[in-house]
Amino acid sequence: MKKLTNFQNLMLINAVYFKFCLNAIGGVLGMSFLWQQNLIGAIIFGLPPIIIGTLVSKFYSPFDSNRVAKTFLGKIFLCYSQGAGLILYISSHLVIPLSFWFQSILGIFLGLLLLALGLIPSWKKYF
Repeated sequence: MKKLTNFQNLMLINAVYFKFCLNAIGGVLGMSFLWQQNLIGAIIFGLPPIIIGTLVSKFYSPFDSNRVAKTFLGKIFLCYSQGAGLILYISSHLVIPLSFWFQSILGIFLGLLLLALGLIPSWKKYF
């Protein structure tokens, strides 16, 4: 595999399983509070697991981006690290929380669709 860019290394932190699990926990907690239109609760309970996961994965656990890049999750996050994949990834992260806030099931599915579509432009490159 060729040398990874700094941004690819940053995206690969999300593919560390510990961080990925804490992202999921923080996401579920945050989205449940957003569904209740409780922004303060979403920030207080949803953000800390995500931040802790990032800090532990980056500074307290051995992080080898080349090793992580070869895993299934690593390949997924590499797909999101450039071009249209990145735009769709970021778009989904705007659409999904807003859809929870406005309790729009259709919006949530649209956000998930954007997330899935973000894999397509780089799929062949990494898989």
